[in-house]
Amino acid sequence: MGGRGFLGTNASFLADITLVLSILVALILTLGAVLAIAKRYTAHRWTQTIGVILNIVLVLAVMVGSFLESVLPGVPQHVGDAYYWVALLHGFIGLFAFSFGTFVMLRGNELMPEPLKFTNYKLYMRTAYGLYMLATALGVWVYVTWYAGSPQSVDSALVTQGDNEAVIPMANFVFNPQEIVIPVGAKVIWVNQDSAPHTATADDGLLFDSQILGNGERFEFIFDQEGVFPYFCALHGAPGGIDMAGTIRVVPPDQAPPLPVAADVVAQPTVQPTAQPLPVAPLGQPAGTVAFRDSAARSDQAAVNINVSAPSPAGQVYVAFLTTNDGGVARNIGILQPDASGAARLEYTAPNGENLIAQFNRLVITQEPSGAGPTAPTGPVAFAGSLPVQAYPHLLQLLADGAGLPTVQGYVVGLRVQTDELLRHAEFAANAQAVGDLDGVRRHAEHMYNLIAGSLDPQFGDLNGDDRSQNPGDGFGLLPNGTQAGYLQATSDAALAAANAPDATEAIKIHAEHVRIAAENMRGWSAQASNLALQMVQVGDLAAARDQATRLLQLSQQIQGGVDINGDGEIAPVPGEGGGLAAYEHAQYIGGFGLFSVQP
Repeated sequence: MGGRGFLGTNASFLADITLVLSILVALILTLGAVLAIAKRYTAHRWTQTIGVILNIVLVLAVMVGSFLESVLPGVPQHVGDAYYWVALLHGFIGLFAFSFGTFVMLRGNELMPEPLKFTNYKLYMRTAYGLYMLATALGVWVYVTWYAGSPQSVDSALVTQGDNEAVIPMANFVFNPQEIVIPVGAKVIWVNQDSAPHTATADDGLLFDSQILGNGERFEFIFDQEGVFPYFCALHGAPGGIDMAGTIRVVPPDQAPPLPVAADVVAQPTVQPTAQPLPVAPLGQPAGTVAFRDSAARSDQAAVNINVSAPSPAGQVYVAFLTTNDGGVARNIGILQPDASGAARLEYTAPNGENLIAQFNRLVITQEPSGAGPTAPTGPVAFAGSLPVQAYPHLLQLLADGAGLPTVQGYVVGLRVQTDELLRHAEFAANAQAVGDLDGVRRHAEHMYNLIAGSLDPQFGDLNGDDRSQNPGDGFGLLPNGTQAGYLQATSDAALAAANAPDATEAIKIHAEHVRIAAENMRGWSAQASNLALQMVQVGDLAAARDQATRLLQLSQQIQGGVDINGDGEIAPVPGEGGGLAAYEHAQYIGGFGLFSVQP
């Protein structure tokens, strides 16, 4: 039921069946309405009862689970995305239609207590019918929004493609393309473009298995026999075309179409919450602020906000430069254009996705001749600000280059990547439980334990007994393991080291404590999640796995995004609330600084 659908979109078979049955319900209810107009009331009652019962089965068997697994985890962080708000609207209207329609059906069959038996049949039935039609239309809208989009691609060559070779990029957790026809003897090359690891594993587990491929890694296999060979990603899919899966069709050379030209598919980063403004109060009374944040990559954007006390002299403009403390490296990031009140705002995004905080720790605003466009400051400095010299190396450990990591990235950056991946596998496990895939539940439980525990943990490895030790994480772990501190401890230590530097500002000390609190929250949730994942690896039946999968999904959501325990609408960096998003946000706040006027 998780395989590719039959309507020609990106939907699964189950999604296509659900859409068709939803439309069938609408047609049955419409037939019932026609029968009522014709005063064939007995036939009307039976028709409407069948339609409502079919809708109840659809809602309880499919739609509730889909909403909990695919929509709820993205609320409220991504509610502005069409994917989520369209589904929320459908869920809201659908709930009313479900409840009211069921009530009317029960009343029509004389199954309601006397106080609830209405007599105004036309009003109630027309209202129920209108709600069902609206919910159906919204359901179609959800389907189109979720599944009818076209994949994005660019023209740049991914790898050098030789004769009789086909390249399949792994990007956005999809094989691109998902199905390919090749002649006997052709070579298929899989290349991982996602930041997350993937595999290309034959459904039979024997013909080919790439093992885990990291970003940029590739796997080759020559198909020397005709046939249909389904395969999947062992980390993000399952045999039978479930989730991340594909098919290789091998035919005689005279029946094969031309092999597709290798193309680089744009791997979309995980959608991030809207960046919040840098808190100004801990910075004193600056004229402006500089904040580093994410645009297309980590800390690749610098946002400058300032209020200039006086306009620049005639023929001069205010120009902002990112520089090193010694001024040896500089970059012109643009002209500031104050409004009538003197307020100016500038956002600069590195064109190649460079981590700006790894290169620059100072910003100066100078007065330069209009139209000059200097690459380094030449005119008088009007405003300047910088990060403390002794605290800066610890900040780099947090946001740019943490020691001992498998890849070059900051500790808190790795923490974000790993917690995003953890939540993804918790969703996979819950989905596997919902569709009756016990092996999938155990496999993703192994993935979650190994990711949290780290590669030096004594129990790390093949936990589900399938003779494969799989880890979608990078091996450093969230929790301490062997000689590895794990991302949580490393993040906390680097933040506190920045706060304890002799030149640490009050802002650094405040936000470092917030990072520590969020990491401590995550440590407790991660310990619970690892223990639960270890239990779920050995689960014996789907019923027993239901509560475990639900709880593990909840814990993973808390680890990644935190939880609003006091109901004030905000997930704050306080005990019991802040999670990975809060830790990351406040780590970037540590990298923000004030701009102050420089007297001539």
